[in-house]
Amino acid sequence: MKKLRLLVASLCAVAVALAATAGGAQAAVFVVYPGQSIQAAIDAANPGDTILVRPGTYREELVIQKDRLKLQGTLAAIKPPAQSASPCGSVAICVVGNVDFNTGQIFGLVHSVSVSGFIVSGFEDGIFAYAADRAMFTNNQTFANQDYGIVAFTSTGTSMIGHTAKGSGEAGFYIGDSPVANATLRDNSGQDNTLGILFRNAYFGTMVHNKLTHNCAGILVLGDAPGPVGQLTIDSNTVTGNTGACDSEDVGPISGAGIVLSGADHVLVHANTVTDNVPTGLTFIQGGVLVTSGFSGTPSQFNTIAGNTILRNSPDLFWDSLGQGNVFKFNVCKTSVPSGLCH
Repeated sequence: MKKLRLLVASLCAVAVALAATAGGAQAAVFVVYPGQSIQAAIDAANPGDTILVRPGTYREELVIQKDRLKLQGTLAAIKPPAQSASPCGSVAICVVGNVDFNTGQIFGLVHSVSVSGFIVSGFEDGIFAYAADRAMFTNNQTFANQDYGIVAFTSTGTSMIGHTAKGSGEAGFYIGDSPVANATLRDNSGQDNTLGILFRNAYFGTMVHNKLTHNCAGILVLGDAPGPVGQLTIDSNTVTGNTGACDSEDVGPISGAGIVLSGADHVLVHANTVTDNVPTGLTFIQGGVLVTSGFSGTPSQFNTIAGNTILRNSPDLFWDSLGQGNVFKFNVCKTSVPSGLCH
């Protein structure tokens, strides 16, 4: 399709701001309208350019491998095309570095890509990052994707801010396989997913002011599957009413779990509201805030559970009594296994 590249805005068009790069070149803005191709604009753009996508429905699978590209939608809905042809598979928006798509081998990272303002539904994964550095995902909505809503693997500095992820077959939000994740998950809403947030085989991150409701589990910090996890702050989140019953491909049957630390180390769980997480089906673990060993036996240790409101769960607090340095203090709760953790 015809590609539209704007260097100067006309009075009747969307205003275009030009910005100088370090080398003196000017960034450009592409505007994509319904019936045009977003991927064509991505292919024509240079690093640092902006692509504005106008309201409408676009049946595409997008792949971004250019540094500093800004993809901005305004009520732009991405749905699966009639036939999948993306090297990423069934993914609505794939931000990926220089990789061998057959083997997954990474030759270089893609830097500072931002994606905002899209409504994504019906894919295996909604928004996907692999071998990405400082990817910024903001204010997107994902619905009814088979596996994950928004996910980052083998990446660093990923930000997931202001999203709604609903009806994901596995996790609404997922950070995985990232030894130096430095991830930020803030002001997100996860509903009716198997897992609201999954942080797995990754180190360093913050989860702040997220709302996880009506999932089978709210937040799962998972070590031993396949590697260690920790150095994470979970602060001021609302994790309530996660009563669904699911059989997850990632963790098996799960229901009625709020915040779970499994084989995790150096995690601060602070000032969260964790209420009414009660199982309704088969589950390997249940309760409000849980500190337990990983699947391969690695104990959770040096974790602090402090200043949380944890009520009407089954139980409110659970610890398998393994691992050193775990601290439970100043929590408002009533039931615990073993007894006494609430005092």
